[in-house]
Amino acid sequence: MVQCQICGKPFDEAFGVCPHCGFIPGSKPKEAYHLHPGIVLRNRYAIGNTVGFGGFGITYRAWDRTLDKMVAIKEFYPNGIVNRVPGEKEVIIYSGNRANEFQNGKIRFLSEARNMARFNTHPNIVNVYEFFEENNTAYIAMEFLEGKSYKQYIAEHGGRVEPQVAVSVVLSVLDALKELHKVKIIHRDISPDNIFLVPVEAGSENYKVKLIDFGAARFSSGEEEKTLSIILKPGYAPPEQYRSKSKQGPWTDIYAVGAVLYRSLTGRMPEESVNRMVEDHLPQPIELNPEIPSYLNDSILRAMALNQELRFQNVDQFKEAIQNKAKVLSVDGELKRRKMVRGISIAGICLVLAGAAVVCQRVYEHKKQALYNLNAEISVWMPDVNEEKEEEVKAVGNLLESGNLAHEIDLASSEEMLSQMVVEYQGAFKKVNIVGTSCGIPKEYESARDYSDALTMAAQSAQLPAVFESGEITPEDELWESMGSLDTTYSMVDKASYYFMEDVAFKEEFEERRQKKQMPTSFCAPVLYINTFMVGNWKDLKLEKLTSIDGLAVDGKSSFCVSSRELSMYQEAFADTNLTAGGEMGYEPFLAKEKAFYLGTTDDYAAVQANLGGIYQMIVLEDLQKAGKVKGRFTHYWSINGGLEGDAKKAADSLVYYFIGESAQDVFNLQNGNGLSLNKNMMKIYVEGNDEFAEVKAQLKYLVMQEYGEGAKK
Repeated sequence: MVQCQICGKPFDEAFGVCPHCGFIPGSKPKEAYHLHPGIVLRNRYAIGNTVGFGGFGITYRAWDRTLDKMVAIKEFYPNGIVNRVPGEKEVIIYSGNRANEFQNGKIRFLSEARNMARFNTHPNIVNVYEFFEENNTAYIAMEFLEGKSYKQYIAEHGGRVEPQVAVSVVLSVLDALKELHKVKIIHRDISPDNIFLVPVEAGSENYKVKLIDFGAARFSSGEEEKTLSIILKPGYAPPEQYRSKSKQGPWTDIYAVGAVLYRSLTGRMPEESVNRMVEDHLPQPIELNPEIPSYLNDSILRAMALNQELRFQNVDQFKEAIQNKAKVLSVDGELKRRKMVRGISIAGICLVLAGAAVVCQRVYEHKKQALYNLNAEISVWMPDVNEEKEEEVKAVGNLLESGNLAHEIDLASSEEMLSQMVVEYQGAFKKVNIVGTSCGIPKEYESARDYSDALTMAAQSAQLPAVFESGEITPEDELWESMGSLDTTYSMVDKASYYFMEDVAFKEEFEERRQKKQMPTSFCAPVLYINTFMVGNWKDLKLEKLTSIDGLAVDGKSSFCVSSRELSMYQEAFADTNLTAGGEMGYEPFLAKEKAFYLGTTDDYAAVQANLGGIYQMIVLEDLQKAGKVKGRFTHYWSINGGLEGDAKKAADSLVYYFIGESAQDVFNLQNGNGLSLNKNMMKIYVEGNDEFAEVKAQLKYLVMQEYGEGAKK
C-alpha cells in the first residue's frame, strides 16, 4: 500500500492509479508551465492532473483536504502576458501595458467567479466553492463533474441524437441561461463543449445537464479584450459577436442554443454566421433530418436568424416554442409581420399628426390638418454626435492605449441614426422630400468654427434648414430671430404619454421650452455609479442618504470622481465640500478601476456597462432628489426655420413631432445611448430590459429639471 500524494489516502500501487482521487503516480504536467501535481494551494487544495487549458486559464483536478472530496481548480493564466518557471508556483507577469491587462483580466476573472457563486443552488449550473488570489494570480475552486461533454455524447450516438433528447438537453440549458440573463450575464460561448452531462448514478443513461465556463469572454486579456468578440466558436457565434461594436444580449446566447440544436439534430455543423451574411446557404434542419418535427425546425431557424431582432428575444419565448410545440412564424413571416406592424405604427403616428384619419379626427378634431397629403421639400441638420463627444473619444482612446479600458465605447454614427429616422419618416410622408441632411458642419460652411456658427451663417444667407438641433442656441444669439414657433408641434403631443407633461417641475420646463422655440427629445438623470468589487458591502455606507462627498472613500482615501460636464448637477447637493472634476470627462479613473465611485448621469450607462459589467451598481441619491438638490435635465432640443410657410411649415412640425415618437426615440435614444426617452411607453420597454434603470424610473417624479449649459440663461 502507498499513500497518494494528492488526497493522502492509501491505495494498492498495483492499481497504478489512486481510486479515491484518480491521480496517477509519477504524472507530469501536460505543459511545462502548468502547476506540478502535489502542489497545495491555500493550504487546502492539492493539485492533481490538468483537465483542460486554453488561452485564458488552466483547469486542474484537485483534492479538497477540508471537505475530503474532488474539486476542479481553474487558474487565471492568460497566455502571452504571463509565464511560469517549470516546477515553480509563482506566475511571472510581463511588465508595461501587459501588467495592466493582466490586472484588469484578473478583476474580471474574480468578478465572474463571484457571479457564478450566486447560482450554486441552480441544478444546471456548475457550483463554485471558493475563489482566491495566490501565486500572483487568481483561482476558482468549483464542482468537479464526472461525466462527458454533450459534444462527446453526440459523437457516441452516431453524430446526431433523437429530437426528444436534444430538446431535453436544451431546455435545461435555457433554464440555466434564464438565471444568468436575469442579472445581465451573457454566456457568449454556448456550444456542445460547454454543456456537460453528469450521470444521475453510475452507469446510468439518465443525465443531469450542467452549463460550464459561462462568461468566458470576460476572462480575456490583451488586445482581443478590446472587442466583445473575444471567444468565438465558428458555427455557434451570431454575427454580432464578430463585431467590435455591437449590441449583445440574451438573443446572442439564443442564437448559440439554436445552433446547438441544429448540430445535435442534423449531424452537421452550422455554417458560420458571417458567411451566411454574405449569402445564406444554411439548409433547413428538416431537410437534413426528416424526423425533426416542423415546430422544432421553425424554432431553430428563428433562434438562428441573422437579424438579432428577428430571433426569440428571451429564454421564455424560446422555451414556449419548443416545450409547448407552439406554432412559430418563419423568419420571413416574422419579418413581414414586423413590417406590417411598423407600417401600422408609423401610419398611426402619421394619422395623429395629420388628424385626417377617423381615429385622429376623434382626438384632434379641432386640429384637422391634411398632413398625409403634404407636398414639400425640407432639410434637417444635427451636430455630429462623435464630434460632440470629441473629448470623450480622446479620453477613451487614451484608456485603450494604456490598457486600462476593457471595451471601446460604441459611439453611434450620427449619419446612420439620422438616415434611419428620415427613411422611416418618409415612409409615412411619401410626398415630403427631405432634400438635405447634415451631421456636423456642412461642407458649404467649412469656415464655421462650430455647428452653432454654421447655423448662424446659414441664417444670414437665408439658407437655414427647415429642422435643426438647437441645444446651444439662446435668446441672446443672432440666430434666435430666425427660429420659428413650435406651437403646432406641442399641440399635437398626447400629454399623458410624456414625462415632461405631467409633473409640475417638468411642466414648467416644458412651457419655458415652448417659449424658447425648442422641443426636447430626451433627458438624463443624475446617478451614482459604484465599483462593487472595490467597495465590497457598499450598502453599509447608506449612500441613498449621503450628504457629504467625504463619505465616498475607500481605505481612508478619496475614491470619487465627477466630470466637469456634470459638475453643476451636484454642486448644490455638496455645497459644503470642495467638489472638483476628476478630469475633462471625469469617468476615466472610474472606468480604469482607479476610483470606486463616479458621480455622473444615466448617459454614462453604456460606457460603464461595457467596462464594468458585473461589478458595478447604479443608484439614485433618493434623499437629495426629494429635496430638489440633485437636478436632471433635458437634452437634444429641436427647432424649425421661422421663415417656413404652408406645407413646408407643417412638414417641419410633423418631423419634430416624429422625433419624440416611439420609432425615433428607440433609434436615437435607447438603441444608441443618446439619453433616456421622454416617451413613457418606450421607457417602460427599456426599463424592463435593463433592471438598473428601475430605480431611476421610480425617482423621476422627484427630478427638478435644469437647462443644459449656456441654454440656462433666461
